[in-house]
Amino acid sequence: MSTTPPNKQPQADSTPPSAELDRLRELLMGVDRKQIKNLSDSWNDPGQHAHKVAEIISEAIILRSGKDQSIPKALGETITDSIQHTVREKPTLIADIFSPIIGQALHKSIVQAMTEMLHTLNDLLEQSLSFRFITQRFKAWRAGQPYAQYILRQNLIYQVEQVFLIHKETSLLVGHVASESAVTQGPDGLSGMLSTIQGIVRDSFQLAEGDQLKTMKMGDLTLLIQSGPHAVLALAVRGRYPKDLTTLMADAMKSIHILYGQALQTFDGNITHLTPVQSILAGCLKRKDRRENQKRKMPWLAILLILIVGAIGGWFSYQQHLTQKRAQALWQTNLDRISTEPGYAILDWHKSPTGYQVSGLRDPLARPPRMVLAGLTQPPERIHWQWREYLSLDEAIQLKRITGLLSPPDTVRMQLDENNLILTGHAPLTWVERAVEKKELLPGVRHINIDYLMKTRGPPTFLLRPPPHRPLKPSRDPQVSKGIETP
Repeated sequence: MSTTPPNKQPQADSTPPSAELDRLRELLMGVDRKQIKNLSDSWNDPGQHAHKVAEIISEAIILRSGKDQSIPKALGETITDSIQHTVREKPTLIADIFSPIIGQALHKSIVQAMTEMLHTLNDLLEQSLSFRFITQRFKAWRAGQPYAQYILRQNLIYQVEQVFLIHKETSLLVGHVASESAVTQGPDGLSGMLSTIQGIVRDSFQLAEGDQLKTMKMGDLTLLIQSGPHAVLALAVRGRYPKDLTTLMADAMKSIHILYGQALQTFDGNITHLTPVQSILAGCLKRKDRRENQKRKMPWLAILLILIVGAIGGWFSYQQHLTQKRAQALWQTNLDRISTEPGYAILDWHKSPTGYQVSGLRDPLARPPRMVLAGLTQPPERIHWQWREYLSLDEAIQLKRITGLLSPPDTVRMQLDENNLILTGHAPLTWVERAVEKKELLPGVRHINIDYLMKTRGPPTFLLRPPPHRPLKPSRDPQVSKGIETP
């Protein structure tokens, strides 16, 4: 049985009070405390904010755009500065963006001009020999108009040249069709212009917000405007249009809103979903002529004129084709001749505005190009040669080069068989010894055969028997890889 000394007291628990409190707090608020800490860390991390905003930014823009115009106002200046910066830094990019638009405008202008010419050609030919033609010419002169334009205006009652569909809220052009004879220049600009004019008229005359401009007239061109809940329909009409044209506009506007009302209401600048609306707009392209009920005659004069012009043009084209074909044949003859000439290697040639440019390799011992082409008809274009010197391995050129190095007497005949130089005839012994010593200097020659060569110390009195016949390989064009180019 243990006893406690009288001077000793029992020891208390050594755990500090703060640790006990932390342990108690962990037991009571453990899970919530971890969540609060994670939330605090996420709030203080900028990267987490960026990811969260990226997940909802598109939906937030759509919701905010449906309430007011604060987003366009906030981004307008920034977008303008960005466009100006891109124009200054990358003008080529901007040119590439606008080039398809410019090309389409030019294409439409050319098509319109050709169409008008074909429509009026036959009438002009029929009337050119009549008294009515002279009378109409005089009237057109008095009116100060070209004759063709005067005739078109006289025969036309009215024509819807262009139809525009403009989104009412954004003033963007979402649909446009035009007749074949209409001249279209920047249809996108009409939507902004129309919105601006309506705003000016409304502000100047203090009209109500719902009041809309319905008609604009400029000369004989009238712009009819029909406004709907989400879009504005505009027709460019030339001439005196009938009243039922406005009924046609109202029906078209009603059909557009029935079929594409939801797409117009949620329009965000992408016109892909509104492409089928073009068929409804095309139904508004109406035209009426005074002669449309008359039976038109066969345009024999126009057909005859077109056939004559076509025949003349075809004849000139055929003659030009023959001339070019002859020139090409002449040039090919010259090229073949120079290509097969020993000592030449053609590397490249092309045709230039001043003639033909030919570059290649030429051995100094080869004949000049003019001598090679002597007797051939020269092509009409001049030939500009650009040669680099090299040592040809062609047999004829090699024999010339060996002859220049060895200077053989007239009684010696030389013949190449592969890499062997065969000497026949008779020659002084001293010359033969010098020729054998110069073997290493002869390009392409590994062995000199003097078995059939008679060595003499004085004037020869007889000839040795001729060497056995060995057929030589025909001369071939030198290859660049086998040539030895000299500096």
